[in-house]
Amino acid sequence: GTFTLGSESYTGEWTDDMMNGLGEYTFSSGAVYQGCFKDNLFEGEGTYRSSNGTIYSGHWRANKMHGEGTHTSADGLVTSGEFVNGIYVSGVKSTQPEPEAVCQE
Repeated sequence: GTFTLGSESYTGEWTDDMMNGLGEYTFSSGAVYQGCFKDNLFEGEGTYRSSNGTIYSGHWRANKMHGEGTHTSADGLVTSGEFVNGIYVSGVKSTQPEPEAVCQE
């Protein structure tokens, strides 16, 4: 089913009048979460794309990045590994991507 409140909306599975199962939530900011919900919270596998281009794809618990995942900042910095209660704790951080070469004519 679909629920809309102002400029925010949810399309997905429901149980007991709560978002439960697979769904997509679009925030008024333009951010989008696609993935699993439990009792109206991000829970399990999912991907969050903010309106500024930041992306987190991985495990969630109670609306926080929790477990294995990959966070990509708007400027391209990639952090992969383990997150606990929304905080990166271990894994691999990439450096900033090299700017592409521009040929001068």
